[in-house]
Amino acid sequence: MKNLSLIEQYTLPVLRQFEYCCDVNSETQEEIKKNGSIKIMSMDMNISGLKICEDSARFYRVIDYLKSLGINFCLTQYFDRNLEDGFDGDPDDPDKEQLGEIKGESVATIKTKIRVLINALTTEEETKNEQAVPQPTAAPLPKIYDKPFTFVEAGIGYFKFYKQGEKIKIGREKTRHFQFIQSLCIPALGTQKTIDEVFEAIKNKKDLKNSVLTGLDSPQKKSRMVTTIKHSCIKELQKNKKLKKVSYHFTNDEKRTWLELEE
Repeated sequence: MKNLSLIEQYTLPVLRQFEYCCDVNSETQEEIKKNGSIKIMSMDMNISGLKICEDSARFYRVIDYLKSLGINFCLTQYFDRNLEDGFDGDPDDPDKEQLGEIKGESVATIKTKIRVLINALTTEEETKNEQAVPQPTAAPLPKIYDKPFTFVEAGIGYFKFYKQGEKIKIGREKTRHFQFIQSLCIPALGTQKTIDEVFEAIKNKKDLKNSVLTGLDSPQKKSRMVTTIKHSCIKELQKNKKLKKVSYHFTNDEKRTWLELEE
C-alpha cells in the first residue's frame, strides 16, 4: 500500500464505506435516476474502526476533498448543523437518520468513480516505488498542516485553525477571497498549487468574458491571474486581523502558490 497523506488516510475508509452503501442501497435504479443521488444513512458511517467519525472537522475536510476528486457528497441540513455531536441519528425521525447523499447519474456511475479512487489510493504508489529514482530537491517542501480548514454555513464561508478554535468569518461562499483560502486548504493548508489551479477555483463570470484570461497561455495571462490573486484575494484576507498568523507565498517564478502559518 502507498504511503498515504493524512487527508488520504481519512478519505480511504469513507470511500470504502460509500462503496458498501452503493452495494446495499435499497433504492431502485428508477428512484436513483429520478432523485439523482444515493442516500447515506448515519448508521452506515457509525461503525467500528471508522476513525473519521470521531472528528467532525476532519469529516468536513474529507467532504471538500471528495468533491475535488469528483465525488459529490452533501450532508443533510440536520447533520450539517449537528455533526459535532456525532453520527448518531434519531430512529423516530427519518430526517435525522439520513447523513447525506452522493449525487450522480446512477449507482453504477457513482460506484465506478469510488472504486477508481480506492484503487488509486491503494495500488498506485506500489508501481511508482519500484520505478522511482530519488531526485534531489532544490528547496524544502512547504509544511503541511493537518488542522486548519474551511467550511460553509448558510452561504457564508468560515475558517478555523483547529476543531475547537474560533469560527472566523471570511465572506460569502462565492467571493474570490473565500474560494482562494478554501482551495489552498484542500487537501491541507501548506499544499502548493499552480496559479492555473487556484485561478480556476476563484474565477467569476466577468473572467469568462475577458479575452486575455480566456485566451491561450501567455505572460500577459499569467500576470493578470497573479495580479487578481494578490489584489482580490490576498489583500482582502490580510484585512482580517484574525488571520494574521496566515502567510501567503509564491514560488520565485510565481507559477505556484501556497499558505503557511507563522509560528
